[in-house]
Amino acid sequence: MARPRKPTAQKKATGTDYKCRKNNLEPSFDSLSDILPPPMGLSKDGKEFWRDNYKVLVSGKILTQADLSLLEQASFTYEMMVTSRRSIYWDFDKKKKRSLKIYMKERDYKRSEMAELMTYEKAQQQMLTYYRELGLTPAARSRVEVNKEVDELSPMEKLLSGN
Repeated sequence: MARPRKPTAQKKATGTDYKCRKNNLEPSFDSLSDILPPPMGLSKDGKEFWRDNYKVLVSGKILTQADLSLLEQASFTYEMMVTSRRSIYWDFDKKKKRSLKIYMKERDYKRSEMAELMTYEKAQQQMLTYYRELGLTPAARSRVEVNKEVDELSPMEKLLSGN
């Protein structure tokens, strides 16, 4: 089986984007510029996550129409993470805060009885994956292609182009 082609953005980031290596079959999407409301069904926390990250991704010209479902799924996962975290650190029966140690002690330190903790950990892992996919981690940002509009060529570019 052949090695899959690298995306154009990755080639540009590594400096290996040559005309002879252009992939004409690679889909291209325009970045979004208009403000879209959060999807229906999100809680207050999920909507806040959507708005904050939507603004960041649109201002960086990273978010495309194809990425909206990924951002929506990340918002739902964030909501699940926040809800499970509240369940861990808030005792709803006694209506008071508790530490992770007390939470674990109440369940006799059995992982099988700590559904909230396992849900929280799984959601954290998923959120890290979403952050990488959307270019919201430092390492991912170094690989993301940002469409920059060039108004005027620099003096060096003019010299090299022969103008």
